[in-house]
Amino acid sequence: MMYDCRKGECGLCEVTILDVDGVVDHRDVFLSRRQQASGRSLCTCVSRVVPAGGGAGRAARVAVDLP
Repeated sequence: MMYDCRKGECGLCEVTILDVDGVVDHRDVFLSRRQQASGRSLCTCVSRVVPAGGGAGRAARVAVDLP
């Protein structure tokens, strides 16, 4: 997977989210607000998945479709 910008600007690392247990913490500027809200994409160079409700000690999981 390419992630050349490492700033969330170019979209080279964008992947499709297949399943998520947690909340996507979008830190990119590539995806529009609407795309971020849909929960179907993630820019892996800067964004993360965090436990829902900030659940300490609980793991967040995401399944993605790799190119």
